Amino acid sequence: MRGRRWFCYVLLVVFLVGGLASGKSDFFVVFGILLAVFLSAVLGNLWVARKLHWKQSLSSGTIMAGTSARLHLDLTGKKWFFSLLKVNVGTGQGDDVQALIPWLPGCSNHVDLSIEYPYRGKYMIGIKSIEVCDVFGLHRVVLLGQKRGGDLLSLIVCPRIFPAVLPEQLVSSQTGRDATNEARPADAGDSFSAPRSYQPGDPLKRIHWKLSVKTRELYTRQYEIAVERHVLLILDNQDYGLDPEKSLAYGEAACQLACSIASCLAESGRGLKVMASSGPWQWCSGVHAFPQVYQWLACLPFEGKRSMRDVLRGETAEEKRPGMVYVITARADTETVANLSLLGSLGCRAVCLEVQVPGLERQKSEMRPGVKMVPVPMDGVPQVLRKSL
Repeated sequence: MRGRRWFCYVLLVVFLVGGLASGKSDFFVVFGILLAVFLSAVLGNLWVARKLHWKQSLSSGTIMAGTSARLHLDLTGKKWFFSLLKVNVGTGQGDDVQALIPWLPGCSNHVDLSIEYPYRGKYMIGIKSIEVCDVFGLHRVVLLGQKRGGDLLSLIVCPRIFPAVLPEQLVSSQTGRDATNEARPADAGDSFSAPRSYQPGDPLKRIHWKLSVKTRELYTRQYEIAVERHVLLILDNQDYGLDPEKSLAYGEAACQLACSIASCLAESGRGLKVMASSGPWQWCSGVHAFPQVYQWLACLPFEGKRSMRDVLRGETAEEKRPGMVYVITARADTETVANLSLLGSLGCRAVCLEVQVPGLERQKSEMRPGVKMVPVPMDGVPQVLRKSL
């Protein structure tokens, strides 16, 4: 269109100069016709731009990765001139989507644009600008979206969830016992544990009279209660200096694993603590709490710098340790595997899911007892989840 504008300018100058130089009226007639067409294009575009308004909306604020978002536009304004609207829509993915809409009498005022999102994340989508052009391409008027009140819309793209096969009973590979529950001493319960020395304030009905008479010291009956141990899921959200495309692909595969495991555990009613190598953690205690964890994983940035070693050390030192640990990472170093083995020695079952990112050099780590290493190809997440983890 820019070439057409310059061609029109050249013709105007040629016929004007030719008329002035030769004095012939034919040059002035052609010059007047061209000038009238150009001025009508300018005035028509200015009129349409002054009267044009729009409203944008998304069919849904949350979609699944690999699907398309639908942006709906409602345009209002006078259609007295033949114009074309070139709509530039920002997708939040670094590129724009363009649509050419005829703004003519009888044309529809409603437009739907479909935008595909292959990766999860939070995106800002909306009109960046609308160019009003005449049908000859001689003139244009640019309307900026934000100046016209067209604020960008928030779109959350969630990772895909695949069926996961998880053990019904988490058995520790170190002790061979159930890792989901542990017995803790308590002052009341259904199961007698052991006697202890009498303390002021203990009820008389719990005094162990037989032992007290035998030892001539007061003893109290102590009970134990079963405490369910939670499952810990740690997601390594370091970027490892990857290029943007590989970083997006790694984040997608890692979050697919995390969301699939979290969904399976939520349906079974197990307590789940989801952590990132950098950032806060989320607690999921059932199906009702899963949507919040799901959106948190969808928007989790992969730019962290904190190592998982610090996270694992903190969980090892906690009073209430997990009964099961899943670690999702792109590089399982020696110290990470050593910390997982330490958790395994404390009665915890540990599984390390290592996503194989092309071009990322992986460190060779020793196989430690109590740690199950599972390699995950970038395009093989559904196949890995179908195996027992």
